[in-house]
Amino acid sequence: MKDVTAAATTVRLGAWTLAYLVVGVGLAQVQLDPGQASWYPPVAIGVAMLWAVGWRWWPLVLAAELVVSYVQFDAWDAMLAAAGVTTLEVVCVVALLGLTSFSRTFDVIDDVVALVVVVVVVTAVGGVVGAGLVEVVGFDDGTLPDAWRLWFVGGLSGLLGLLPLLLLASTGRVRARLGGLSSPRLVELAALVLVGVTLVAVTFHGIGRSDAAFPERLPLVLALVPVLWVAVRFGRLRTVLYTVVLNVTALVAFGVGADGRVVSEEGMVSMQLFVAVVSLAGLMVAVAVHSERAARFLEGAMLEASPVAIIVLDLQRRVLVWNRASERIFGWPAAEVLGGPPPMIAEDDREHFEARAAA
Repeated sequence: MKDVTAAATTVRLGAWTLAYLVVGVGLAQVQLDPGQASWYPPVAIGVAMLWAVGWRWWPLVLAAELVVSYVQFDAWDAMLAAAGVTTLEVVCVVALLGLTSFSRTFDVIDDVVALVVVVVVVTAVGGVVGAGLVEVVGFDDGTLPDAWRLWFVGGLSGLLGLLPLLLLASTGRVRARLGGLSSPRLVELAALVLVGVTLVAVTFHGIGRSDAAFPERLPLVLALVPVLWVAVRFGRLRTVLYTVVLNVTALVAFGVGADGRVVSEEGMVSMQLFVAVVSLAGLMVAVAVHSERAARFLEGAMLEASPVAIIVLDLQRRVLVWNRASERIFGWPAAEVLGGPPPMIAEDDREHFEARAAA
């Protein structure tokens, strides 16, 4: 049994490390300028890996990040500085989330708040240290504030854009949770994907060509509409998957529009901010809807299981809740009672009941 467990852990570690290398090296190869990363999701892969198999495996994150950083910077000193700080960021995110009541299933808004606070603090501090060290070793890529801004927002968008999907997917039964949609719902989801991808692709292709800033692009605001629609209708896992699709579309369209030229820092931050905003908005709405539905389900289960008659009236004294115990005790089925006056109040007592209820 121990051999089987060890083999399974080895396979998982290998898969996570390979994913880190493939995504990191792939982005480093296509980024528009050495040292710039409009979106940096490898750090999210590192956090999900350590969260799944334990933080003691951080040397694997460091080894993978050394390879990615060398491809990204093409300089040994900058590689060591960037890889060391990025690995430290990954470990700190895992450690700080472990100190909170954070749950990778994102059952309540508190989980989202904990993730955002930890990610903002770690990437902000890591950006100061990382950009400063890269500057010290002589890698010249603009001013220090610009380098910090790119590091901070790139790491922030990478974590918020991919980490929720990785954490939710790591809970298992992904195929079952993604399936089960009726044909009309599948058509609806496909239409939302088409609308969102089209808006993002057209907008970021234009940003890549003209360096227009995020606030100047109304379609980006419109792109939030299908995101919120998916969040309300299709649950947490489908929502974070949808936002990842939009983020990848934005990255590809941005790079194609730039066509290999070096874009301004303003254009890069526009890319990063969209990824962070759309990911956070979708996740928060999806979790809020899930929490409300879970609360309603629990409330309904408790009402129906109660041996005591529970009756709830609105301000017009119409019956809103009539549980099974009420049916058993008073004899009227809920279908005949809901929306009308309480049937156990006789006509002669109705005026007295109304006066007491009004008081």
